[in-house]
Amino acid sequence: MTDPPHVQTGVTAIYAYYIGLAVHGAQGWTTVAVAGEIELIGTVNVAQTLASANLPAGSYDQVTLELTSALVTYEGVNYTAIVQGGHLTIRILGGTVVSASQPAAALIDVQPIVMNVGSESSPQFVLWAEARAFPVPSAQVSETTGTEGYRFSLKGLDWWDNDQNVANVALAVSGISLSANSLGLTVADSGTSGTWLKLVIVSEANPTLGITGEDSVPSAMIGTAVFVVLDNGTLVQFVPILHISMPMAGGESQASVLDDLRMAGYNLTAGSTVHLSYSGTIELSFGVIAQPSGINSGQTYWVTVVGDNTISSTQVTAS
Repeated sequence: MTDPPHVQTGVTAIYAYYIGLAVHGAQGWTTVAVAGEIELIGTVNVAQTLASANLPAGSYDQVTLELTSALVTYEGVNYTAIVQGGHLTIRILGGTVVSASQPAAALIDVQPIVMNVGSESSPQFVLWAEARAFPVPSAQVSETTGTEGYRFSLKGLDWWDNDQNVANVALAVSGISLSANSLGLTVADSGTSGTWLKLVIVSEANPTLGITGEDSVPSAMIGTAVFVVLDNGTLVQFVPILHISMPMAGGESQASVLDDLRMAGYNLTAGSTVHLSYSGTIELSFGVIAQPSGINSGQTYWVTVVGDNTISSTQVTAS
């Protein structure tokens, strides 16, 4: 990881457990590690060796693994997180070559987003992860690098800075209009790599649903309006209460909108712009059993856009 993960204030650790770490070459897929775990927040700007293996000489172009479960440490307490879309198959940018004379390595840049779909007092976390992979220059690879658990800093390394510039996502949100019956916004990617836009979240600008910055998520999603982004730029408000694992008052269960993320989304390519829109009554109803509230003219709200490995939050006053 190179950038801090997108999590709410109070989350201090993310323990991710994976299986089936494998690489792909001319001979097909070769398993490198059957299972393992890694703490993701502690690997910001640090590379940590997950596993190593003796592989046939040749070029390797992909890596895969499956995140099976996760623990999130929030306010000093560990909570089991629901993993959405945990199967990751990642192209190694430019590929990497294994030879008999020099060890080779690939770096997986895991970028998690952790959302609390419960409440502040009864949190229920969902982990949604994307990943990219890059070859490590041969001069940076030694026999020591192959030791499981070996760590080295990525700060100030020119090759890593160059890789990040090649795969940079930079969202800019503008022209937001919000009322009781409509939502519109323009989203641009001024970076060098595209993203899939997945969600738009509207939340009240108050301490309960506080957001700490433009790349932050709401501290809890209960009482927000959650919209799924369709491939034509249309927004559809997500309102059903689905059963997952967090019982709520009255015996109901909290909803998990992230179940739909792999089936929806708008492909925002690098340098492009899209206008997202919704027409209809907006309800701050996510996870709410009682009568939900609506959008009030003159009140301030946060509008949060969620894409693969990126988040952008903007304040707006409703009309």
